[in-house]
Amino acid sequence: QLMLGLPADDEKRFIKSVADVISLEPDFVRLYPTLVLRHTSLYSLYIKGLYVPWSMERTLTALKGAIKSFRNTGISVIRVGLQPDSSLKDNLVAGPFHPSLRYLVDCQIALDLMVEKVLSLNHVPNKIFFRAPKRSVSIYAGNRRENLRLLKKQFGLDEVGLCGEEECHQLELVV
Repeated sequence: QLMLGLPADDEKRFIKSVADVISLEPDFVRLYPTLVLRHTSLYSLYIKGLYVPWSMERTLTALKGAIKSFRNTGISVIRVGLQPDSSLKDNLVAGPFHPSLRYLVDCQIALDLMVEKVLSLNHVPNKIFFRAPKRSVSIYAGNRRENLRLLKKQFGLDEVGLCGEEECHQLELVV
């Protein structure tokens, strides 16, 4: 298990922790961003201004790098973030919590892959179309279809299409 965003933690330290865990060759890992909960020592530090939790953006960027590193070495990431429950809801004060944190990270990883595919083209047309595994379409589309909007904006596209197909096993760019 790895926690990111603890007091005195930074991206460099977290990346080193990821590398250290990879060297141990575990079967799986769990990743938990640090959250400020009422009635904890961290809460006291937070109230005194001695601890500032990581932003959601910073957390997503760090988690994306960690998950890519673990995937590249064949280590499964079986959990990202805390499971939402009433106790958490009642006691959460600050920090990068989202009930679907893993989904948000996976969407960013998918966007990176889509950008790579577009950049691999010699010429970027006005319209592009992706085929993806049917079960992964929502991840490639992004949270609230944000990935498709970002691709349009980044590459000045008129249209970005995405369709899921059962027989498709990995993302494909169809030109």
